[in-house]
Amino acid sequence: MGLIRRLAERLGPPPHPLGEGLWRRDFDRVDRASQRVLQVLAHQQREAPALVDELTGCRELVWRCCAEAVERSPATDQDVPRDDDLAAAHHAMSRAATAVSQVAQALVIAETDPAAADRSMTHARARAHEAAAALGLDA
Repeated sequence: MGLIRRLAERLGPPPHPLGEGLWRRDFDRVDRASQRVLQVLAHQQREAPALVDELTGCRELVWRCCAEAVERSPATDQDVPRDDDLAAAHHAMSRAATAVSQVAQALVIAETDPAAADRSMTHARARAHEAAAALGLDA
């Protein structure tokens, strides 16, 4: 049985770089919300290069934050670390994910007025920068 299990593990997918815990969940939330924004834009057949650039930058910054957090505190569960900086980074990334989701909602609700989506994107970017600052990263 041990040989079969080891072989199955070797043939299985490689582990995710962010692990399976809190930091991966934080990134996955931002990633899913970003994909929703892109789907809405595609459905509306709209081009919004500035919004897409900001979205991409926000997503990449959250990835960097999560990678740094994994280095400092590899998480295999969903518990928020007791370390103040890591807890602050998690909180900020969670708020960034919510703000990116609100971008998609704003695009659907106010299809002809992009101001609400822009405000939500500005909020998401600010939260991502807040997470980076908590971790001491250059944003």
